[in-house]
Amino acid sequence: IDGFARDVAIENNTAYIASGQAGIQVWDLVSLSQSGDFTGYFEIESFLEFEDLSIIGRDSINNLVFASESNEDVKIFHYTTGDADLTYMNTIMSAKTKDFISFSSEVGKFVMFSADNDDGLKWSIYEPYEFWGNTVWNPVYPEGGDGELYTPGKPQGIDSDGESFIALAVDQLGVELYSIDSIGADPEFVGRVDTEGNAEKLVLSQLGVYVACDDAGAYFIPTGKFSGAGASTRFAEDLTVDHI
Repeated sequence: IDGFARDVAIENNTAYIASGQAGIQVWDLVSLSQSGDFTGYFEIESFLEFEDLSIIGRDSINNLVFASESNEDVKIFHYTTGDADLTYMNTIMSAKTKDFISFSSEVGKFVMFSADNDDGLKWSIYEPYEFWGNTVWNPVYPEGGDGELYTPGKPQGIDSDGESFIALAVDQLGVELYSIDSIGADPEFVGRVDTEGNAEKLVLSQLGVYVACDDAGAYFIPTGKFSGAGASTRFAEDLTVDHI
């Protein structure tokens, strides 16, 4: 792999890799061969190179690739496996996006949650809109600032199962948990659990949250702990854990 592998999204037997300055790489996991290599994209008539791609996501239902560079908004591209080019569509979220996750259950719609270092937990439902012969994805719900949930922390990472919970790593203040009734439902704050170190990236499982806490190692926080029940488990205390 050229560049530095920062993030990966898996769709069946295909891997989409955010590889820093080398851009987006697409790999067939069965044959272990590269099927796509994109160092940049065309916007209007100009070719723009990726500077430091760090986060990537895939929506196979709508044939979309989401990509974000360090402290940048999220770019949307149309891409069908095997295409020779990425088709740039538009940007969403904000320039302080640290992490994001998206879900789609039908053609013509997706929901995205993001960890925004300024605005907290951001989320919107998006639908396509034709503008001067081009398709762009616009937020249709909720309106304005209703898609921002304030936190006193500094969001660094986010994960969700798309059905019940959203977990948000908020740096020195630990981890926050939000509940949702279904894809696209309004998130509601459940609670916050403090951790040693700085909570950065995390993974939400059926039983709770695994979170990387930098030089303090890592934690497993059961879901019930956010409501006051249960206890957290700290591990890898002698390691500096940035991802999990």
